[in-house]
Amino acid sequence: MAAKKTLPFEIYSTNELTASYSDTAIDLRVYMDLADNQVFAIEDVFIGVDTTETTALASLGYRAQLCDLQQGNMVSHSEPTSIAMSVFDGAAGYAFEHSALDDAPQPRYNVTGKLFLGGIRVGSNNVSLVTRITGQIVTLSTKDFAQLVLTTNKLTA
Repeated sequence: MAAKKTLPFEIYSTNELTASYSDTAIDLRVYMDLADNQVFAIEDVFIGVDTTETTALASLGYRAQLCDLQQGNMVSHSEPTSIAMSVFDGAAGYAFEHSALDDAPQPRYNVTGKLFLGGIRVGSNNVSLVTRITGQIVTLSTKDFAQLVLTTNKLTA
């Protein structure tokens, strides 16, 4: 289905989560050429507290998500656009992270050229997050590329 164009590499993003939902666009178009049916094959995602965070973990809390379409708010992880999510509540001693890539037979192909990392803090302290996305650029057949584009466009309708 896909011909590899690069070796796997990582993309890093940092975010400051506040009391209002916000998201940051990660532009993948600098790595791939959509006109040549190139896509970013997402293989792994990690979302966690950045080492620059100075607030004690027991005082931190957040909900964060990585999506391939801009959401404007938190969405259910059951939505097809949701790639990964992370929930952390230091006061309750609770942490949960899940990726739609877990147990997937193949990588998640991003045909939009952008990813959106969004979230909101839980509690009174802003939270510094870091996200690490591992993937590689691959070239899809015209048929497979068109099918993914049409499927992605249905999600926005």
